[in-house]
Amino acid sequence: MKREFVISLVLSILANALVKPFYILGIDRTIQNRTGPQSYGLYFALLSFTLLFQVINDFGIHLYQSRNIAQHPHLLHKLLPSTLALKGVLAICFSVLVCGAAWLAGYQAEAWQLLGWLIGIQILTSLMLFLRSSLTGLGYYRLDSLLSVADRLLLIIVLGCILWVFPYGKSFQVLWLAQAQLVTLSIAVLLAAIALWHHLRHQPQRLHWRPRLPLMRIILRQSAPFALAIFLMTAYTRLDAVMLERLLPNGTYEAGVYASAYRLLDAANMVGALFAGLLLPMFARLLKAQIPTRPLTDLAFRLIMTLALTTAVSCTTFRHQLMNLLYTHAQPEWEYVLSWLIWSFVATSSMYIFGTLLTAGGYLKILNHLFATSIALNIALNLWLIPHWGAIGAAIATVFTQAFVSLRQMHLAQRLQHSGPTRSTILRLGIFVLLLAGTAVASTVLHIAWPARLAIVVACGPLWAWSLKLIPLQQLAKWMPYPANKPTNK
Repeated sequence: MKREFVISLVLSILANALVKPFYILGIDRTIQNRTGPQSYGLYFALLSFTLLFQVINDFGIHLYQSRNIAQHPHLLHKLLPSTLALKGVLAICFSVLVCGAAWLAGYQAEAWQLLGWLIGIQILTSLMLFLRSSLTGLGYYRLDSLLSVADRLLLIIVLGCILWVFPYGKSFQVLWLAQAQLVTLSIAVLLAAIALWHHLRHQPQRLHWRPRLPLMRIILRQSAPFALAIFLMTAYTRLDAVMLERLLPNGTYEAGVYASAYRLLDAANMVGALFAGLLLPMFARLLKAQIPTRPLTDLAFRLIMTLALTTAVSCTTFRHQLMNLLYTHAQPEWEYVLSWLIWSFVATSSMYIFGTLLTAGGYLKILNHLFATSIALNIALNLWLIPHWGAIGAAIATVFTQAFVSLRQMHLAQRLQHSGPTRSTILRLGIFVLLLAGTAVASTVLHIAWPARLAIVVACGPLWAWSLKLIPLQQLAKWMPYPANKPTNK
């Protein structure tokens, strides 16, 4: 299982490293520069607003599907028709609820022009996650790695032509971004549906496309704990932008500033999301077979923390240069937001491992209590910090909230699954941070261009990790040759 995890992870990172960073730092950044922080800030705040209600749209079905199909692959033929029908009903409820909440919040005409497109984007995103979770549950990890970048690759082609080929790209409107997202997501969903249909048509069981209401009720009831977990996780990670836009007179500008730093965090988090997506079905199978999860957990934790700490130290050291390179409107406030916000990636990286393990183990009630506490903490910190510090205050609130959740999840993983981080790993990570921070400080005295100094710090990350045996290169190398792509459960 560790070998399949490493192979699938490498493929995912390679595919995503070629596509998503270019979209986030090339396409999306250019759009914010051309539309300005206020216009893009409204888009970012509305996107966060719709995500707060995404729990109604998805209701935890994609997590339930990934875990359930990984343990019982033969149930897919029985569950698929009823699950798709249920998702259609949930999409209608989601649309009505978002529109009602937006009306109560008093959004103006400009916001309503974007809102309809964003609702469609969230519905298709949920459907895409469901189709991909079915494929990963069946063991098609590598196919899922390619599908994870399909919509972004198409979006790069469409928006790249608008921004840099067509003459009207100079006056780009943020509405065009939402429209292009909806079109490219539709194509990606179609590709995922074709891949799943290709699997189903070669199975001995016949697929009956008649939804069954009793089965829909069972799926809804069994997905409910996952739904609550998703809502609570989304709430404390997306409330910041909404509260910035609503609490401050210049709220759209501050939301735009927050979005400028969040973009780099989002680029980093894509790797963590890949870890979680691959680990959930793997943990589910290991737990069902009563095989210890600690070897896989420890390997994943060491790999992702090496990446997270290297990213956080590098972005903090070169925050001024990075923000001025990326944004034409950058002000000193922007770099301070980044220097705080990027450290939340260290905490969320841990959560991608131990939160996923606890989810696979079915400890959703405990997780939901933890997430509910974190929401209260996040709201309290935002209400206190945002009026005084704006986007910087929201970033500080995010770091402290994520750190609290991360430490608690590590403790729970050790107590419930005996798979928390080992003392040896924690000690070596502490030494790793000191060595990397020392390297970053030492690089500032070198009389060379800052990109070269940044490259030195980034290159020293894997070097220090290898010297401290955080990355077992010899063991990883033995796992790299692999046969043609096929489901691992075949």
